[in-house]
Amino acid sequence: MSASRTPLAITPISDSTVIDLGARALTLVPWETAHSESDLTVFDTATATLFVGDLLFDEHSPALDGSLLGWLRVLDEMGTPPPARVVPGHGGPVLDWPKGGEALTRYLETLRDETRIAVAEGLRLSEAVATVGKDKADNWHLFELFHRRNVTAAFTELEWE
Repeated sequence: MSASRTPLAITPISDSTVIDLGARALTLVPWETAHSESDLTVFDTATATLFVGDLLFDEHSPALDGSLLGWLRVLDEMGTPPPARVVPGHGGPVLDWPKGGEALTRYLETLRDETRIAVAEGLRLSEAVATVGKDKADNWHLFELFHRRNVTAAFTELEWE
């Protein structure tokens, strides 16, 4: 019996790309650094469904591995063309759009706004981590596991604005 091999994806996507599957077209869109450095969405034109991967967290605490400001921009821009629904990377399984992105957007805006205040007040990172966004804990599963890291990433991004 011969061993099977997993095919490797070797086509980098650097611009919006349409894949024609015959009766269905999928539009792949790479994004600037947002949740991470390799965010990509897939829009199914036949169903107006947008597969967003880790650009959208629902109930599960988000993990900021890229750029807070970039993530907020992408959340704003990825609704064009407007999808009827989105499939998030965590939570879901399918959410109406734009309602499905509102909780994440509010969390990221709070993270941005309260971090900017902490920086303006001269708080140290350890002080910011203890206070920024704490009132959002009840809205997210695993908040304590991810939130401190999110504040750290936000602080290091915003402290030199």
